[in-house]
This record gives sequence, C-alpha cells and structure tokens, in this order.
Amino acid sequence: MADAASSSEGRQRRFFAALGVFLLLTALAAGTGGLLGMHILSVAERMIEEQRAQPKVPMRVSKYMGTGKLLRLQPIVTNLASPQGVFARIEASLVTDALREEEAAVMAARIGEDLVAFLRTTSLAQIEGGAGLQHLREDLNERVVIRSGGKVREIVIETLVVQ
Repeated sequence: MADAASSSEGRQRRFFAALGVFLLLTALAAGTGGLLGMHILSVAERMIEEQRAQPKVPMRVSKYMGTGKLLRLQPIVTNLASPQGVFARIEASLVTDALREEEAAVMAARIGEDLVAFLRTTSLAQIEGGAGLQHLREDLNERVVIRSGGKVREIVIETLVVQ
C-alpha cells in the first residue's frame, strides 16, 4: 500500500509541476504579446503623426485631364507587309488639346496617312499577341506625337481587325 500511495503522490507532484510550468509559460506568452502589441501601437501612432506633419504632395496630373478632346479618325484599311493577302482595319481616336476644327481635320488626315504607311511596313508576326499589340500601340503613339508636333497626346486604338 505504501508503494501505491507514494506513486499517487509522485503523479500529483508531476501534474502540479506540469500545471505550474504551463501557467508560467501562458503568463509569459500573454505578457510578451501585450508588450509587443503596445510597441506596435506606439510605432503606428508615431508614423501617423509623421505623415500628418509632412506637407501634402499634389496629385499627379493625368494626361486626360484639362481641355483635351477626342478626335475620331476615319477607319483605316490597308494590307500588311507579310504574309501576302492579309489586311488590317484599325479604328482609332486621338486625345488632343482643343484645336480649331479645320486644324484638327488636317491633322487627322495627315496622321491617318502616316498610320497607313506604317501599317504597310508591319508584318502579322509583329502585332500578334498582347506584347505585339502593346508594341504597336507604343509605335503608333510615338509616330502620332511626332507627326502632330506634340499637339496630340495619345492615340486610342478602339478596334483592330486583321484578316
């Protein structure tokens, strides 16, 4: 009987020792979490105060803001350089500053003529896929800005059909 009583006492001691260690670790974790939370809160408050103290940065100006207007080009249909018998039809508009009507019409005709000349030197392989369309858009934007002397901000490709 003495062995059973001593083994029962040993189990109780181990249980209470484990329970004590568990409670100690729980208290340590709670204290560490509380201190970390207070530190993060103080850092966040300091950052908010620094942002409020900084001068306000003006918004970026979009190239679509202001007095710009959309000038629709006539649809352009032309053959591509290769392969033989492949045609492209492009409908586009120009984002431009406010121009007089007659000046805008002349500029649109010149840009349309330039786009035809450019598309005739382009092959189907150059405009295939998303990357090809992006390169075409960049090339056309560059040509349009140069051709217009900076009066046109951008060309917007509305449709491009190749067959």
